[in-house]
Amino acid sequence: MSLYKMFKTEEAIEKTGIRVTYGSNSKGAEIAIHVGRAGGKNEAFQRVADHVLKPYRRQISGETIDPKQLRSLMMIVYARAVVKGWEGVEDENGVAIPFTEENCVKLFEDLPDLFADVQANADQLSNFRKEDLKAEAKN
Repeated sequence: MSLYKMFKTEEAIEKTGIRVTYGSNSKGAEIAIHVGRAGGKNEAFQRVADHVLKPYRRQISGETIDPKQLRSLMMIVYARAVVKGWEGVEDENGVAIPFTEENCVKLFEDLPDLFADVQANADQLSNFRKEDLKAEAKN
């Protein structure tokens, strides 16, 4: 297999995102989060990360930043530049939560394992690789 087949990604999908599903909500509607790539051709990710993390560069490079603070900062970066929207997301009482940056950060704060899953999907090369997307489209 050529390097291009192994590593070539779909640029548009890196920016617009893949649809990651998480079952159904209280009304039976599918829960889905649209996740762009953290890096690659999603230039917004690097631009937003640079902006958000700039005041903390010394702490980050010196490894003196509190891990909780760094995680909170990364939640902001993901809410601004990686999560492109969602469907069917509700609060604990079954009330629909509209997609906004603030609501996304709050959801990540409330559900840190969801944030970890979104990070994993955003980092997974196969989610954005042309060859994998072609194979998935055939199925």
